[in-house]
Amino acid sequence: MTLSLNLDFGTGSVRAGIYDFARSKLVDSEEAPYETFYPRIGWAEQDPNEWVAAMVKCVRTLLHKSKENEFEAICVSTTSSTVVSCDSLGQCNRNAILWMDARATYESKLTENTDHPVMDFCGGSDASEWLVPKAMWIKKNEPEIWQKSEMICEALDYINFRLTGLWCGSKLNATCKWNYDSVNETLVYDLFDQLSISDLISKLPQNILPVGTPISRLTKKMASILGLKNRPIVVQGGIDAHMAMLGCNSLMPGGMLFIGGTSNVQLFQLSQPKQLPGFWGPYPNAIIRNKWLVECGQVAAGSQIDWLVNKIFKWTKTEHKQMIQTLLNAPNLGSDLLALDFWMGNRTPYRNSSLRGSITGLTLGHDQKHIYAAFIDSISLGTKNIFSHLDALGIGFNDCVIAGGITKNEAWLTATIAAINKRVRVVKNDNLTLIGNAAACGLACGLYESLDTSAKALQADSILIEPSKSLADQYNEFLPIYQQYKDGSFSTMIELAKRQETS
Repeated sequence: MTLSLNLDFGTGSVRAGIYDFARSKLVDSEEAPYETFYPRIGWAEQDPNEWVAAMVKCVRTLLHKSKENEFEAICVSTTSSTVVSCDSLGQCNRNAILWMDARATYESKLTENTDHPVMDFCGGSDASEWLVPKAMWIKKNEPEIWQKSEMICEALDYINFRLTGLWCGSKLNATCKWNYDSVNETLVYDLFDQLSISDLISKLPQNILPVGTPISRLTKKMASILGLKNRPIVVQGGIDAHMAMLGCNSLMPGGMLFIGGTSNVQLFQLSQPKQLPGFWGPYPNAIIRNKWLVECGQVAAGSQIDWLVNKIFKWTKTEHKQMIQTLLNAPNLGSDLLALDFWMGNRTPYRNSSLRGSITGLTLGHDQKHIYAAFIDSISLGTKNIFSHLDALGIGFNDCVIAGGITKNEAWLTATIAAINKRVRVVKNDNLTLIGNAAACGLACGLYESLDTSAKALQADSILIEPSKSLADQYNEFLPIYQQYKDGSFSTMIELAKRQETS
């Protein structure tokens, strides 16, 4: 029996899952949370030691429950770019800067002024979420931390180091978030020199490995800590959402993976490079050779709903479920309100971390259900806006897969499918990232000859859902209003963001 142990470090928790290749099934899983800290508005941090503690707890619980303790391989995926600064032995000198942290907005804007061909791969500039702008921020604002940091790396690199004792980077992460030249397979010194951060090169992991490449065996010490009987091969993984493309077999051009969760991420690949203003990419060879990866999405999605439900309305889970059902029964509840979904900035298509959320049209006659409905509509309109821009660029899809936390909120799922107005495949019960990790393990163990054949073999089950025509018509009518409101309030949002940065 061939089993892999798969680890998915998300925004709020780590998930561990066992994949049985003989049964082509994710047979068991477990989850353990860790905390996010918000030192200032727009900032978000986590303690890497909590990741490791949660991983140990999660894996040991899973092994006890499943009665399994021997595996052929382990593969890790994490959020990106969640940036760790530490010494060469993995001793951290500050909290990790979480992917959604927007403190590097100024540094992000500086990348717009660079002149290097590799910037064509990311649309001309870096997002404030990415490793390079965050590293620039640390160097400028925390020079003592910068000097002490022998390693500046992704959460993925840090976890893999804790598992193997070796520093290496994922070609997927490096290509999408580090301005790595994946055509010539090199870090780009002269680009970093233009950004006055050439010393970052020596702090990054130097050994860049494609997804599915064996790194090393699990250390004897970590095998004991985790409760494993053997020392599996640790296999190179990547960005959590991107690894999920393997889990649903959406690697080929014409397919899209839509992960709805804390943030929304839409991912697809092209057979040839194409300029896509407002989008991230196209990245060459990021997952598989001779394909061009494009990323788009919304920084705040499920996190925006959670903020409203838990911090503002303080609903119980039962109350929230009741509200979801209310909205399903009356999907036009928020149709006389308009909200913008830019609560942590905009990823696509405006590429601006200084945009902010808002709601307008309120009267004393509105109550919680109307505001909740407007939030659902705002996220769905943001999604529709992305698809509208793709349509204008001549990018279409014959296969769209939706997965993630969105599948647990029927109102949000129904609204999103209507907004994009496409028949979709919905994966409700499987964790696509864990299955994607297993696909990487399958390649490393020699069970499959390539990542795409592994993805085909492990593809998760899904159900087909058609859009609601009446709701689709409603979103078609509302999209121009959404776009007009964004244009009219743009300068106000930027001014407020400046005030927040200095508060």
